[in-house]
Amino acid sequence: MAKRVGVSSTIVAMTSLASACTTVLYKGPQRPASEIAVLVSKDTMIDKVDSLIVRDNASGNSARFEVLPGDHEVGISLMRKIPGFLTTKVQHSGYIVLCLTLEGGHTYRSHAVIDGQHWTPIVVDETARRPIDGSCDKASERADAAASAPPVEPSGSPVIAVDPDEPQHQPVAAAAHAGASSADAEVSGRRPGSGLSLFTGFAFGGDDFVKATTTSGNDETLSSGQGFILGIGAMVTPLWPSDLIGFGVGVDGALKYDSVDASNGSASITRFPLALTAHLLTGPDGSHFFLFKGGVARDFGVHYSASGFDMIDADAKGEWGPTGAFGYYKRSNDNLAWDILAVFTLTNHLVGGEKINANSFGLTVGVHLNL
Repeated sequence: MAKRVGVSSTIVAMTSLASACTTVLYKGPQRPASEIAVLVSKDTMIDKVDSLIVRDNASGNSARFEVLPGDHEVGISLMRKIPGFLTTKVQHSGYIVLCLTLEGGHTYRSHAVIDGQHWTPIVVDETARRPIDGSCDKASERADAAASAPPVEPSGSPVIAVDPDEPQHQPVAAAAHAGASSADAEVSGRRPGSGLSLFTGFAFGGDDFVKATTTSGNDETLSSGQGFILGIGAMVTPLWPSDLIGFGVGVDGALKYDSVDASNGSASITRFPLALTAHLLTGPDGSHFFLFKGGVARDFGVHYSASGFDMIDADAKGEWGPTGAFGYYKRSNDNLAWDILAVFTLTNHLVGGEKINANSFGLTVGVHLNL
């Protein structure tokens, strides 16, 4: 039967990559590690940073946020997964706001202290290896003291008992952020669509190469445009007439392979398609886009092989032909995006003087690392 080995492992790898993502919450170019503070979480989710709701960028409790040093209001909710025998139990709550003074070059991790039906959020400075005070009723005192003396980081942690079914918020001291607007979190505004991608999928079409009955008794057809696809790509989107419309170019290279194993023989087709395209990104907001691609493509390294019911071992030459794709592109954060695309390529393979129709139509899923 046709082989599909590697699809599941590739998707798992993509999911793992997407879970370790960074959201940048300051404007301007990327800053060195010494000039930013990093927020991460364990058994909790960071829902809000200053005035920004960031839970959609949180990727569960595996998120990573970069902010400028200074005073910040951080909303933290419980997000604890408890594995069971057949199911996984998830404990979740509304968010609680902590008032934190964050230092450049430091990484801060939020934790949950659970006592029965109540829980307490704490934040630990992993660089200094100690918890920091998140009580908002002390934030005003810290701001006043900063005006006359070097800031002293208080020790200890907030003590808050919150019923998970009754989300509450600590009172927020407005004076805590007096004169600290330069540290307030804001979306970086960096454009998507420029970087590297990893994609996988499957395509159908083209002339039939082999029709056979597999060892399990099923009829199987191997066609010239058919095959499992695994590839990498690069794209740049430098032209943005508006915040929601971008134009660019890209290149994709892949391995395309399929085979059949029958009771009286086997056959396979191997190709290395290369696509050169221009693209359009457009959508209703800065996270959700439609992606349209068009250009030319060609199969390189085409090899037809069969044994048993026939003996074939032939190389073929691919022709350049039109290609296109359209689908959904989701920007997860400043670093990561993913897409699902319907794709087509109209091309031929040449073996001696014979032309073989190798048109293909398929579906791909990709993960993008934006640079």
